[in-house]
Amino acid sequence: MPVVPRSVARSLTRSLAPLAGLVLLVSACSGGSTEPESAPSEPPSPEPTSLAEVDTTALGVVRTAFCDSIESEQVEAALGGTVSDTEHYANGERATLAPGVTDVAHENGCVFVGEGDTGDVVARTWVFVPPVTTDEAETLAEAARGTDGCEALGDAAAYGEPTLAQVCRAGKGRARTVEVSYRGLFGDAWLACSLRMPVADSPGRQELVARTDAWCLEAASAAAT
Repeated sequence: MPVVPRSVARSLTRSLAPLAGLVLLVSACSGGSTEPESAPSEPPSPEPTSLAEVDTTALGVVRTAFCDSIESEQVEAALGGTVSDTEHYANGERATLAPGVTDVAHENGCVFVGEGDTGDVVARTWVFVPPVTTDEAETLAEAARGTDGCEALGDAAAYGEPTLAQVCRAGKGRARTVEVSYRGLFGDAWLACSLRMPVADSPGRQELVARTDAWCLEAASAAAT
C-alpha cells in the first residue's frame, strides 16, 4: 500500500474541510430527512358568480337584518363605483320603500347609493319580516308583474320559488331610469333585490342584467347567513 506524504495529507484535509461543513449545513437545514415533500393541497373551489350556478330554491333565508353581511366589493361591482351613501332601514322604521313611496317598513332593507354620470345608481335588497306563504308569494309576484313600464325577464335564473325577475323603466327625459329586479320566496322569507340607474348611465341591457344577477346572488348569500 503506497504511503501518502504528510504534506499531501494535510493539504487534502484542508481542501475537504469546507465541503464537509457544507454537507453538515445542508443536513441541518433539511432536518436530515430524505422524505419527499407532501403534495400541495388542492385550491379552493371558486365562488359562484351567477344565480344560474346556485339552486336558490334550496337556499334558506332569515327574516332579520343582514346589511352588515354584504361584501363591500360586491356592492361596488353592482354600482360600478364606490358607495356615496347608504339608506338602510329596519322593521318598524319610516323609510323610502320605492321612488316616491315613504311608509313604515315591515321589512329589513339595505340601500347602497353610488354616483353615476347623470344621476344616482341604487342597489337595494330587502326581506319581509312577517313570514310569507306560497299563496301570498304568488300574489306579491303578480302585483309586481303588473307594474307599469315593467316586463318579465323570461330567461332569468330562479330566485327562490315562486320567483319573478323583470326590467322596469320609469321617468322622462334625463330623469328616465331603468331597473332590473329579482324577487322570490326562500322558505317563508320573501326576498327582493334590484339595481336602478339613469338610462343614460346604463351599460346596456345584457350587462345590467348580469350585474343585477351577481348583486342579487350576493344579497341572497348574505341574507342566508
